[in-house]
Amino acid sequence: MYRTVRRALPTLLLPALLGLGCGGGGSSGPAGGAPVGKPEFTLTAKEFAEEYKKDAKAATAKYKGKVLEVTGLLKGYAFGAGGEPTLTLEGDPKDLTGFVSCFTADPKPWNKATPGQTVKVKGVYPEFAIVATLTRSEIVEATGPKAPEVTAEALALEFDKDAEAAKKKYENKYLIVTGDLDKNEAGKLTFKTPTGKPRVVCFFGADTAKALKDLKPGQKAKALGEYGFGAKDEVSLNRCVLME
Repeated sequence: MYRTVRRALPTLLLPALLGLGCGGGGSSGPAGGAPVGKPEFTLTAKEFAEEYKKDAKAATAKYKGKVLEVTGLLKGYAFGAGGEPTLTLEGDPKDLTGFVSCFTADPKPWNKATPGQTVKVKGVYPEFAIVATLTRSEIVEATGPKAPEVTAEALALEFDKDAEAAKKKYENKYLIVTGDLDKNEAGKLTFKTPTGKPRVVCFFGADTAKALKDLKPGQKAKALGEYGFGAKDEVSLNRCVLME
C-alpha cells in the first residue's frame, strides 16, 4: 500500500504546486495561443528537473520565455488550478518533487500518449514556476506501447477468475477500458459486466468528472485509468480520464 501511495504523490501534489506557480491565460498561459515554434533547448526530463532543483533562479533566468523540447517517461496526468491538463514526466524517481510538468494546449493529450510511454514534449518555460514546468506544450512524439485496451466484460471475467493474478498483472498500470455504461454517478462510471459482479468502476477527479455530464446508461464509453484498490467484488480504475 505504501509503495502505491508514494508513487502517486507527484501527480497528487501537482495541482497544488502549480496552482501557486503558474497563472492562466495570455501568451505564457498553460493553454491556447499559437504553436510554440522551434525549440531553443533540447534536454531530457531528468536533466531539466535536476537543473531546476539545483538552482531554480538560474534555470528561470536561462529558460524564461524560451521554447524547450523535453523527453521523458510519461507517469500520469494532473490538472492545474484552472483545470488545464498537465503531463507529468519522470525526472528523478527518488525525489517526490523532482518531476517535470507540462501544461498542454490539447484538452485531451491522453488520446496521443498514455502513461508508460516515452514522450517528446515541446513547450514554453513560464515566467514563474514551483517545479520544472512547460506551458503551451505539444506532444511531438510518443514511443513505446500504449496502455493496453480491454473491454469491461473481459476485465471483470479475468478478475472473477483470479483476482490476485489480475492484481499482479495490472497493479500500478494504466488501462484503457471500453464498454457499455451501467451507471454514471458522483464522478464515477460503472460499466456493464456479464453478471453485474464484479463491477468495473472508473473514478474521476473533480476536473475530469465534468466530461461525464452527458453520458447516459447504455452508451458506449472509453476511459483511461490506473488499476488500483477496490472492493472485493469491484475492479477499480483511479485517476481516470474520458477518451470517448
